[in-house]
Amino acid sequence: MLGNLHTKAQLHHIIKQINQRQQANAFSSLMVKKVLGVEKSWKQLNKAELRQLLEAWEQLMAKCPQTKDWKTVKTSDHLLSVTANGHRWVDYFGLASWTLAQEFATEILPDCQWLLIRKSGKRLNASMECKVWGLAADKYQSLVDREPAQSIPAMILVYDAANGGKYQTYIKSAAS
Repeated sequence: MLGNLHTKAQLHHIIKQINQRQQANAFSSLMVKKVLGVEKSWKQLNKAELRQLLEAWEQLMAKCPQTKDWKTVKTSDHLLSVTANGHRWVDYFGLASWTLAQEFATEILPDCQWLLIRKSGKRLNASMECKVWGLAADKYQSLVDREPAQSIPAMILVYDAANGGKYQTYIKSAAS
């Protein structure tokens, strides 16, 4: 994709297209620092730096599994993963605010390949979400362990005595 591109304007156009597809800034200053080691906005980068940043994105996307076996695994209202052939490809973490999302991103950035922050879409019950690629398994598990347990209502069994106990009905109970 980058082989025949020669101008900074062309590279900026590609970044804008990626950001539009991702509905977020996929090339935040956090990601620029992670990839290039400099704390700048992607708009401040020179042509060589832009190419290096886009090449890192292309390398990540080139690893995307080519399969029909995609599944969504919801761990909680604020944590969801998309898997390919049983392996996590991307994780979504829901957060209540932009500030919390930035703090979360800073915390997990060393343990992932790429991340972006955007307004939460239809996947999570949150205001903001961090979309994360390549999160280390141990870091992922520690985040899962921090999630509150899903609340599953206790069920009690009630027999229909009028019919001699032949039928049973399950009803939800507020008691645990």
